[in-house]
Amino acid sequence: MNILPSAMQSIVREIEERCGRAIGLRPLPDNFRMAMGDCPAIQIEGDYRGPLVNLMIPSGLTPPAHMIAHEILHAKDVVLDGAPILQRRTGSPALVDTAINNDAAHLGIIPQEIGVFPEAEAFWSNDFERGLRDFVDRAKSDSRNSALRNDILRLRLVTSLVLPRWPHAGQLQDLIIKLNIANDAASLRFAHEKAGGRRLHILSNFVRFHRLKPEDYVALYVASAPVRLPAHCD
Repeated sequence: MNILPSAMQSIVREIEERCGRAIGLRPLPDNFRMAMGDCPAIQIEGDYRGPLVNLMIPSGLTPPAHMIAHEILHAKDVVLDGAPILQRRTGSPALVDTAINNDAAHLGIIPQEIGVFPEAEAFWSNDFERGLRDFVDRAKSDSRNSALRNDILRLRLVTSLVLPRWPHAGQLQDLIIKLNIANDAASLRFAHEKAGGRRLHILSNFVRFHRLKPEDYVALYVASAPVRLPAHCD
């Protein structure tokens, strides 16, 4: 944590005070590393003492400070700011659930990260561009794939808000038009603006626009009972 600037170290101390214990450091499991590459990850669990936060680092690597800060901001989002986490009522979480939770959080976290580490803007621009290239390739073989549609809708919303000058926005819009989902993208943006920054409603919007069933999900808060997703924004 010593590589973090003083403002970020203050957030670490606040998280640890709220949890009543230090943030743990663990090696990133191999299955995580296969899915995420050499990026760190945050793990938030709980027991009778309260939240337990672990920072998982790829073995043998020292990630850049902005990556560590990004994961600390994820912990701050849940532990200090009280943001809910989307979870299925029954069964194991699906990949789309993790993607929805991450992107909903990234709407606030990435601007904070860039504000402290300007170099993070180039990192996220490149990361999103790699995702776009993957979507273009997937669209060549299966343009009607619902998972592809959902991934593109989230990428459009996130990039338009956290990287308003993203140089690949035009290419993404061309893909959206080609797949005939421009109305969906515009409707999701309108619904997001109507949500007014309320995370519960942002999660609900993603669930509905992904054509999932809100009744299959609850929103979990740290040290709180599950909450049903709202049917619409007030």
